[in-house]
Amino acid sequence: MHALFAFAHMQDIVPILAPASLVVYVAWLLPSTSFPRGLLRREVLIVLLLVLYLVLNMTINHSLQGIGPVAFFRNQGRLFYVLALLVLFMSLRPGYRLEEHLYPAAVYVGAAIAVVSFASLLLGPFSIGGVRLSSDIRLQGIMGGHNPTSASLGLCVLVLAVALQDPELGPLRFRARPGLWVAGFLILAATLSARSRGYTIALIVALGYLFLPSPRDLFVRYRVSVRRLAFIALLGITLLAGAGALATRLGPDVIRDPNVVTRLALFARAARMGLESPLTGLGLGTFEQTDVAIDRVIPGVFAVRTSGRYVTERVAFDVEGGLHAHNVYLQLFAETGLLGLGLLGLLLVTVLLDGRAILRRKGVFLASDETSRACFNARLTASMIIFLGVAGMAAGYTFQSPGTSWLLWIAMGRLIRQRHAALGRSGEVKAWAVLSDAEPNPA
Repeated sequence: MHALFAFAHMQDIVPILAPASLVVYVAWLLPSTSFPRGLLRREVLIVLLLVLYLVLNMTINHSLQGIGPVAFFRNQGRLFYVLALLVLFMSLRPGYRLEEHLYPAAVYVGAAIAVVSFASLLLGPFSIGGVRLSSDIRLQGIMGGHNPTSASLGLCVLVLAVALQDPELGPLRFRARPGLWVAGFLILAATLSARSRGYTIALIVALGYLFLPSPRDLFVRYRVSVRRLAFIALLGITLLAGAGALATRLGPDVIRDPNVVTRLALFARAARMGLESPLTGLGLGTFEQTDVAIDRVIPGVFAVRTSGRYVTERVAFDVEGGLHAHNVYLQLFAETGLLGLGLLGLLLVTVLLDGRAILRRKGVFLASDETSRACFNARLTASMIIFLGVAGMAAGYTFQSPGTSWLLWIAMGRLIRQRHAALGRSGEVKAWAVLSDAEPNPA
C-alpha cells in the first residue's frame, strides 16, 4: 500500500491515480488517526485562513470562468490538494510507524523509476502511456518532464541524506538496509541525468544545509562578522540587479541563450500582473490566460480579473512564453498577491519553528523511536523547504504540485503532530518525550 501511494504521486501517466490512491490510503490509515482539540490553535488555523482566502480570491476573480472544476483543480488549484495532504497526515497519531514504511517505499519506487528511465535513455527513447521517459540527451522519467522528475527524485535523495546523518536511530535504519545504498545511488544518478540546472543547484544547497557546518560555527571559525556578511550580500544583490537591468536595456542580442530570454520575459510578465493588484493578485490560473481584462478597483493596490481565455501549452508558449512563470514566488504574487504569498510563507515558517523546537530539545528527550521520528521529520522538512525554495527561483509550482512536493507536505504534517505531542505551547516536555535526566525542562 505504501509503495502504491508513493508511485501514484511520482508519475504523470495516469493523473487520477494520485487522488484515488490518497482516498484508499486514508481509508486504510483511518484506525490510526485522531485530531486532538489543542491542534486547532496554530497551524490548522493558518491552513483554514489560506483555504478561505484562496476560495475568496477565486470567487472575486472568476477563476473557474472558461474551465471545468476538475481541470482547474488538476492544474491551477493543486495547492488545495497539498494542503489536504498536510491536514490528513497531521491527523495521524504520532506513535504510528509511518516513517519506517512510507519513506523507504518512496526510495525504492524512485529507484525503480530510475532503472526504467535509464533503460529509455541508454537503449533508445520510449514512452509509457504517452509519457516519454527520456530524450536523446537527458532522462525525463514518468513525471512528464525532466524538471518535475528532478524534483520528485530529489526528495528521495534528501530522505536518504537525512537518514545518513543518523543511521542507527533514523526511521530507515540505513546501515541495516544495504538495498537503500544501491537505491540511493540509482536515484542520485537519475536526478543528475535529468540535467535540470535549477533543481541540481537546489539539491546541492539542501545537502550543504544538512552536512556543512552551521553559519554560527562558520562565524566562530573564520571570524566572519554579521556586518561583513551583510555587505557581501548587499554587494551581490546590487551586482545581480545591475546585470539584469543592463541585460534588459541591451536586449536579447547580448543574451544569446533563448531559455534565459524567455524566462526573463516570463518574470517580467508575472511582475507586471502582480503589480496590477499587489494585495490580492488576479486569481489562480490567470497567468495561464491571454486576453486578460482587469477592473482596477484601487489602481496600484487592488484589481479584479473580469475575463480571460485559457490557452493550451503550445499556444501559451507562442503568445506569452509558457503556462507558468518559472518562478514560484512571482507566480504566487501575480495570482494570489502579497496576502496569499504571506499566508503560505507563514505556514512554512511556523512548521520550521516547530522543527527547531524539537531539535533544540533533542538532548533532553529520552532516546526512543518517537523521538527519532520527530527529529528525522524536522531535518527532512527543513531540507525539503530549502530544496524547493531555491528551485522555486527558476521553476514553477515547486510547493504547489503534488508530484514535486508530496513528501514535504507529509513530513510537515507529521512534524506538526509530533511537536504537539512532545511539547506544550510554552515548550514544556510532555507525552512520550520523557526527560532523560528526569528534571523539568529549563526552557
